[in-house]
Amino acid sequence: MVVFVLFACGGTLYYLHRRKVMRLRLQVAEQLQAEAYRNSIQYQEDTRRRISLLEEQLQSASHQLTDSESRCRQLTDEKQLLAHTLRCLEEEEQRRRLMKQRFSVSDACLLFRKKETTAAPVTEDDWQQLETEADQLLDGFLRKLTTGPVRVSRQELRVSLLIRADFSIKSIAAFLHLTPTAVTSIRRRLSVKFSLPESSPQAWDEFVRSL
Repeated sequence: MVVFVLFACGGTLYYLHRRKVMRLRLQVAEQLQAEAYRNSIQYQEDTRRRISLLEEQLQSASHQLTDSESRCRQLTDEKQLLAHTLRCLEEEEQRRRLMKQRFSVSDACLLFRKKETTAAPVTEDDWQQLETEADQLLDGFLRKLTTGPVRVSRQELRVSLLIRADFSIKSIAAFLHLTPTAVTSIRRRLSVKFSLPESSPQAWDEFVRSL
């Protein structure tokens, strides 16, 4: 009887721990997805549509002379706020393009491009240099993927890093001594781990390029 009680208690504690871990994983995934959406072209397009809609509402409200004055002010303030947000997003997008350009011509990236052409082996020092420069030039890209309860293996991290650096799937497979099919499986698995809306290799590629 005592053994049964202990077993039941242990099972309950394990179940509660698993629920807590899954909840934390979901929170981290949602935060990263929200950041990816804010950094996306889609978010800028959505903001532009909202500005356009507010302009239409503003024009409509301006034709009403009774109680529309406060509504006009409210819409004007909201439009100005969204316009400011859009300017900030466009500036951030420009900054991210510059970061990507700097990373693409970094010593580590150029070394990998050279080894991609010559099929020379990649050493552990090469990987360390690439990871260091990625974190320095891409706003802590690797930290974003490894901070939190979602566990990302070294291999998964390197696949993601090479995708972020715009290497082809064939080259990624060669660098990691894998088949292209294995690389595709890793990308799909990562999309599931991070609870992306679409569980596919392409969804993961788009996600990491937006971080």
